[in-house]
Amino acid sequence: MYKSFFIAILFVATSIAGSAKVKLPSLVGSNMVLQQRSDVKVWGDAKPGSKVTIKASWSKAAVVALANSDGRWVSTLKTPEAGGPYSITVSDGEPIVLTNVLVGEVWVCSGQSNMDMPLSGYWNLPIKGSNDIIAGSAQNKTIRIFKVKQDYSASPKNDCVGEWQVSSPQSVAWFSATAYCFGEYLSKTLNVPIGLISTTWGGSFIEAWMDKETLGNFSDVNYSAIENSKVEPVSKPTVLYNAMVKPLTSYTIKGVIWYQGENNTFNAKTYKDKLAAMIGLWRKSWGQGNFPFFFTEIAPYSYSTPLEGALLREAQFRVSKELDNVGMASTNDLVPEFEKDNIHPSDKPSVGKRLAYWALAKCYGYDGGIACSGPSFKSMEVKNSAAVLSFDGANEGFAFVGDITGFEVAGSDRIFHPAKATLLFNEKKISVEASEVATPVAVRYCFKNYSHGNLYNLKGLPVVPFRTDSWE
Repeated sequence: MYKSFFIAILFVATSIAGSAKVKLPSLVGSNMVLQQRSDVKVWGDAKPGSKVTIKASWSKAAVVALANSDGRWVSTLKTPEAGGPYSITVSDGEPIVLTNVLVGEVWVCSGQSNMDMPLSGYWNLPIKGSNDIIAGSAQNKTIRIFKVKQDYSASPKNDCVGEWQVSSPQSVAWFSATAYCFGEYLSKTLNVPIGLISTTWGGSFIEAWMDKETLGNFSDVNYSAIENSKVEPVSKPTVLYNAMVKPLTSYTIKGVIWYQGENNTFNAKTYKDKLAAMIGLWRKSWGQGNFPFFFTEIAPYSYSTPLEGALLREAQFRVSKELDNVGMASTNDLVPEFEKDNIHPSDKPSVGKRLAYWALAKCYGYDGGIACSGPSFKSMEVKNSAAVLSFDGANEGFAFVGDITGFEVAGSDRIFHPAKATLLFNEKKISVEASEVATPVAVRYCFKNYSHGNLYNLKGLPVVPFRTDSWE
């Protein structure tokens, strides 16, 4: 009897092993969007030494991968121009069929709570126009979303938890508002499928989104926090990169949009180099060269320490000027006075649209037709009691309603006073002066934790906050 029982168990175990299907990562599934006109990776696990065949319905030819001794395999598919739906069959003898697959443009959307904040909003914190956006999502079937489940790890992971979903009121209501509005604008403008991969965690520090090797260049990183159970995951270096970025890096993408920095205002001095290093790390991890990386300037907010927000924004802007294929969407005009104590301002649709302007101008051939950034400070000259300011990106001049606000001027005493700003119409320059300052030495514009700017280029994009001095 025991022999018969053993034989039966062995037969069942052998049958299960023999019929086991190929295992695919969560990112490779039905409803996904693959990057168009690319050699995209397809990967997974199978029985060691087995041959895995991958057949896409847009091609007559199949590709074959061989599982290594660990059972891992990887291959590539050459994707056509945007279109679909298609199917992909993956088989080592027993097929898995992926359906409703589209080919288009794929973007990773990452950061802390202002990127995480869903269209339904947070508790008592709404998203501007969310009900209409959610209702309209039913018409956007070629937008697909993938939300990475929050996770953390002291070592790199190969997979994450999540699934591709078709745009619908039910699916997008709890998806990133900034990311969805970015994707919706691209979809309507380009008329191609859009894939959005959201990997976010509210309150996270930039150090959590970097690996240990990259962070080794910075002396202010507390590695002991990684194994400390009393420290929140968002405060631990490397753990979000390991669990929520590394598993994505085999998936071919167009680029990244990023909204983070609020939790790093206390160490703004190191943020510029850390953001630049993180961008370099992510580009290296994907192995796709210097792909586009566009990020959001942290919004005006009444931080407790003077200038901490202003200094962080300055660090962000410097990164956008120093690195190739990097851009910053400015937000200094999007937070009205009544929201100055709200670190999660409601106008995420405008943020998403401004990030889309960067993508359209720099990735999709719209540069020269649309603007993606507002004017930025270039130089200052003193004429009698006025400081005359020149700007990059102001070839068409400026736009504003009422009096220009947000400017301050200081003399040699370094005390800043609210200033009257005047447009020098024919010169496309701004003249700034204050009765308390006989000879201007320095000028600042919206260089505070909270300040509401109202000076734009003719395309409606705001002047970037700046200071002409280096005093702190």
